[in-house]
Amino acid sequence: MITVLIPGGFKPPHVGHYKFFMHYINNPQVSEVRIFCGERQRKLGDDFSVSIEQAEAILRLYGILDHPKVTYQRASTRKGSKGHYTNPFADVYDWAEDNCEKTKNKISLGVSSKDTGYQTGFMKYFKSTPNIIKIPQAYEQEEFVSATEFREALATGNPISVFIPDHVEESEVIRIFS
Repeated sequence: MITVLIPGGFKPPHVGHYKFFMHYINNPQVSEVRIFCGERQRKLGDDFSVSIEQAEAILRLYGILDHPKVTYQRASTRKGSKGHYTNPFADVYDWAEDNCEKTKNKISLGVSSKDTGYQTGFMKYFKSTPNIIKIPQAYEQEEFVSATEFREALATGNPISVFIPDHVEESEVIRIFS
C-alpha cells in the first residue's frame, strides 16, 4: 500500500485540485492521501482574499476532507529570518523523513501533470530510502484552470462553474465567501 503526500496552498481549491485528489483516492494501491495545506492567504487586490478556513470549507464541500482515505493537516509554523511562515513542501519532506521507517506503506509525493519537477526533487532527496517510491502523475490536465482565475471570478461575481466539480453548486461555494 502507498501513502501519497500532497502539499499546497489550495486558495481556493478548484476542479483540477479535486481531480488530482480523487485520482489518488480512487487508486486501489493508495491507502492514504495526506494533504498538507499552507496558511498564507491568497489576495486579489485589497478587497478579496482566500483564507485557509475558506479553502478547508471548500475541500469539505467537495467531499475531500471527510473521505476516509484522507488525512489533512495545516502546515506547521516555522521561524525564518523574515518571521514566521508555513511551508507545506517542507512538512512533506519532514513527514516522509520521520515516517519512512515507521510505516509499512510505501511513501510517494503526489504529482500533477504540470509540476513533475517536485517529484523529481523529492526522489533525488530520498534516493537511498527504499520505502520512498515514485508514483505516476495524476493525469494529463484536460482543461487549464487556475486558483488565480478562480479568485478573480469569485471577487468579481463572475460565474464559477468552470472552476468547481460538477456535483457542487455554485451557490454553496459563493456562500463560503459571504
